Amino acid sequence: MIELSSAGHVAAEEIADVLEVLRAVAHVHGYEWRDVEKVAETKRAERGAFSGRIHLG
Repeated sequence: MIELSSAGHVAAEEIADVLEVLRAVAHVHGYEWRDVEKVAETKRAERGAFSGRIHLG
């Protein structure tokens, strides 16, 4: 797997791949993607988001 910090122009493709995995996981567990987005919006409103440039790993 390419690390996003070193992916350059390929980063968008890697992010798209991760998104597709998340959509598939939601589907397997019986969720519509729009429902997952609603939960994410609620959590962002209550707890904030990752906009503080938090680096993982």
